[in-house]
Amino acid sequence: MAQGESLTLRERLFDKSIAMSIYILPLIEMIISFGFSCLNTILPLSQLTQPALAPILNFWQTTPISIIVFLMAYFLVIRPTLSFRRFVRFNVAQGLLLYLMSTLVCFLYSVMPTILKQSFLGFMIESVFYLAIVGASLYSMISVSLGVYSDIPFISEAADLHVQPSR
Repeated sequence: MAQGESLTLRERLFDKSIAMSIYILPLIEMIISFGFSCLNTILPLSQLTQPALAPILNFWQTTPISIIVFLMAYFLVIRPTLSFRRFVRFNVAQGLLLYLMSTLVCFLYSVMPTILKQSFLGFMIESVFYLAIVGASLYSMISVSLGVYSDIPFISEAADLHVQPSR
């Protein structure tokens, strides 16, 4: 697309929906691993959302859908297979990096000793990781809906390097 061309409303909504949908991956990963963690101390979110989310989370855990979505997003959107705007490619790359980071955090937390997980230090570690990933995902989703690039330290830089055209 040329520099001066403007996008139609349908194109903008399509681009934003693709860019925003990938940020659901880290949210699902954190909910599966930690539930609603520190947010349950304020509101009983797990009791309120359990009936609605249980079938989705069960399907997500029993099928390899996360790997399929990850690979499809990477090979179809980030790699220049299909011609997406840089805004979409950047946000999909950033969402996938957040997903990889959330998977790593969940794995590292799962191999921690049980005595540490059940202590106050374990609760603090879990809460910090949970709020960081969920906050970054929600911040990015809001930024996409406003049409601006979100700036998450290190992750944005890595996504930016990945979607730059090769020279």
